Amino acid sequence: MKALVGREVAFPIEVAPQSEQTVFMRFEDPRGPYARLLWWPESAAFHLSCQRDSLAEGLYFGGLLALLAYNVLLWVRLRQSDIRLYVCYLASGAVFVFLARAHFGTLGWPLATPELEKLLSASMALSGFFLVCFAREFLELETRFPGADIWLRKWSHIMIALSGVLLVVPSGMVGAGMTCAVAATGLTHAGLVVLVAVIWGAGFRQARFFAVAFGCLFAGSLLMVGVWFFEDTLRDAGMRGLMIGSALEMLMLSLAVSDRFARTQEELVEETEQRRMMEEAYSQELENEVNERTRELLDANTEKDRILAVIGHDLRGPLASLMRSADDPCRDIRKDVTQTGRALLLMIEDLVLWTRLRAGTRATSPHLVSALVKPAVALHHSLAEHGGVELLLDMREDRLIQTDLVLAQTLVRNLLANALKFARTRVIIRTCPVDGGIRLLVGNDGPPLSPAVAARLAAGEDEPITATGGMGLKLCREICQALHMPLEANLPPEGGTEFGFTLRTDDE
Repeated sequence: MKALVGREVAFPIEVAPQSEQTVFMRFEDPRGPYARLLWWPESAAFHLSCQRDSLAEGLYFGGLLALLAYNVLLWVRLRQSDIRLYVCYLASGAVFVFLARAHFGTLGWPLATPELEKLLSASMALSGFFLVCFAREFLELETRFPGADIWLRKWSHIMIALSGVLLVVPSGMVGAGMTCAVAATGLTHAGLVVLVAVIWGAGFRQARFFAVAFGCLFAGSLLMVGVWFFEDTLRDAGMRGLMIGSALEMLMLSLAVSDRFARTQEELVEETEQRRMMEEAYSQELENEVNERTRELLDANTEKDRILAVIGHDLRGPLASLMRSADDPCRDIRKDVTQTGRALLLMIEDLVLWTRLRAGTRATSPHLVSALVKPAVALHHSLAEHGGVELLLDMREDRLIQTDLVLAQTLVRNLLANALKFARTRVIIRTCPVDGGIRLLVGNDGPPLSPAVAARLAAGEDEPITATGGMGLKLCREICQALHMPLEANLPPEGGTEFGFTLRTDDE
């Protein structure tokens, strides 16, 4: 007699032709003896069946390991949590199938020991735990269905606790432990089927992979259950159906992970394209801004050169006149020195004011109109008498205005100086109230303003700086722009040119 341990055992029996032989077998199982006898009249048919079984199981395990290796590499590359959980589910399922179907008997290891049954039950419960975790992460239940996520989290805790209990269950309760593991795993799949149907109906398209995967598993399970209850002799075929169903389930879940990865890559490509377009737009905007600033610098540099030319011209004239007066020993040059110093001082004030305008600084405060007009009239009174020009002031009302005193005085002084330069016999300064302020006009009876200059003023263009004309109307226009008021040029019917602007009163 020889004791054989395991779930499946095969032994040869030699029977002589036209004879009989009696064989006695004894089955022992602490959880309940069960035996199914198969008779193979020919050993060749038996070995051929074993080869077919080994080939089918080899293909199954090979495909399962290849799928596991692919997803492990994918997780190592991407480090995504859903791929990690799927790899854990796939690995725990592969361990269960390997322990259930591997031919340990050929290696001398017993197949029906309580320790192996414990590992089988624990690996089955552990695969259910990882399946629940993978479903929670893949279906985004925490954000889409918080209530379902809470229940599945609790169920995952039950499954992981069950897998730990099944490892330490007493040997006499191994069969009950296996029954609990099978029931818990079945409830897990059934509950996920209902949840997937609800989520799919709510519009989450990724749930369709779960539906197909569970459909494949249930189809294989139904075949196994039918064979178990109705046709006991086809149990191996039922087991292969279950293996095929589980393989298809794992494959469909792997396709779900791949589809999600592809969708993530598409979103990444779209995001990268949008970022590239934004960078191109920003680069174009930056290039335009650089070109604009470059043009402004070139214009400022050109204007600086013109200012230097003006300074040289304005300095050369008064200083040359003073030197000629100094060469005459009989001439009193005190008056010439005073006039030259006053002219140079006014020119320096204009340059300082032009620098302030470029810097954009101004100080607004209330002042009387007379504080703007009378200093300019007093400054140019002697120049008007020397040139035989009558300087008139017609100020009907002296009111408070809100302005920058230095800028406004410089504006009036420059307009008055330009009017005296081109006047024949008369220059008049007039003030008159208008809606919201005081209008100040400076006119003369000289030649009218040229059409070109009038057109540039009407279009809002600056009058160019020339070495012979000084800063001229350009400084006046910049002062008006800084004070937020237009500079207007009129041609009176009686002849001459009249410039005017409006100052805002303090009570506005």
